[in-house]
Amino acid sequence: MLPFPEIILLDDEVEYLRPIVEGLNKLGTTCLPIHFTSETSIEELKFEKFRVLISDLHLLGSGGGTDERQHFSIIASILKKAVSKNNGPFILILWTNFPNESDECTKYLNNSSLPTNCLPMVTLALGKEKFFDGNKNLIDPEGLKNEIVNTIEKQPQFAALLNWEQRVGRAAGLTLSIIMGMISKENFNENGLQSELDNLLSVLAVEAVGKDNVGKDKLASVNKALHPILFDQINSINSSRNEQKTWKLAVTKYSSKFNFDESKAAFLNSKFHISDSAEKLKSTDRGVVISLPTSWKEKKRFKNIFGLKKESVGLSEFAIPEFDQKNFRKVHWIMAQVQAACDHAQRQPGPLPFILGMEVPSDVEFNMGKKKGSLWISPIIKKNEKKIRLAFNNRFILNLTRDQVKKYVPIYRLREEFLNEIIFQLHIYCARPGYVSFRKYD
Repeated sequence: MLPFPEIILLDDEVEYLRPIVEGLNKLGTTCLPIHFTSETSIEELKFEKFRVLISDLHLLGSGGGTDERQHFSIIASILKKAVSKNNGPFILILWTNFPNESDECTKYLNNSSLPTNCLPMVTLALGKEKFFDGNKNLIDPEGLKNEIVNTIEKQPQFAALLNWEQRVGRAAGLTLSIIMGMISKENFNENGLQSELDNLLSVLAVEAVGKDNVGKDKLASVNKALHPILFDQINSINSSRNEQKTWKLAVTKYSSKFNFDESKAAFLNSKFHISDSAEKLKSTDRGVVISLPTSWKEKKRFKNIFGLKKESVGLSEFAIPEFDQKNFRKVHWIMAQVQAACDHAQRQPGPLPFILGMEVPSDVEFNMGKKKGSLWISPIIKKNEKKIRLAFNNRFILNLTRDQVKKYVPIYRLREEFLNEIIFQLHIYCARPGYVSFRKYD
């Protein structure tokens, strides 16, 4: 339920931090204690990969009787400055003897300028006297852990996501165990182990992407080789009865009508099928998408390259009705690299194939008609907060040398499912048979 590192402790009294850390450690739960004082720089606090924040409400003293909003303001400042934008969901537990203060704090945070990644899923108030004696000794560490777990379990969707995160972590550990299991005992020494692991990682990288491609991104190369093992380990971990109960409570709307708008669907389509980490891409990479060079969009140059005017290509070949100059400005011309996977991995010589495409606003309708075989259209995706579709035409293939392509900047990459479907449709289209037939004329 609480994989490491999950808990961050904030308190202005160090005497309360040490017993919590020691008590929860004995129960197998680790935490990061932070002694917060007037000299603590909020700017230097970094909270990553945590799921529970336990904080004293009155971090700078001045308990009951003062304006609680100043204490809420300190909590809000810490969350805004310290919580990583990629942290994920978390809960906030406040040390206070007044339960209503957690509700007031929640209202304050929700009405503040905090982005959603800095807002706790739920805020809970706990009194210190319930867990500490008069000498600030933690008398009930198990009770404190149970409070945390119970708070999480009251949010079944949050609990399910934590369980999934745990399973991925366990699967990653099992994957490492499989890799380490390949090392013989006689090589289990500092020099032998280093050499054997280097050899094994090198083999994984080369077989995954090809020798000539490893140097571009060694992590990505090994990552690609380990994916199938990791995926298999995730699926093979058995669920306990409690885990199955959690998921049963978390997923309940599968048989009813969903409330899921087009914008969310476009966002997920993008995350599933588009890799936008352009800084790691090269314009020669398989699946990479580049903008059509500006000079190619000039009327004469476009016709010389593709054999038709831009308007004709948009209207007749991409099936966009009324593709005039106004509509032309709405689309963005692109090209995608559609090289065979084995050729890319082995860095085979020869020009690289690119297919002509467009980024088209999602409200534009395609008049498919007879273009179904030559035209591939994506579901709606999101790019720069705009909803678009990608369209590629199998009739417009260009072969460019690596030197020609290197000067162009990649904007994103199509992931395997999109890319493989485009390539499959391309090859089916190119290989379709035809025959001569005769018919009666009157």
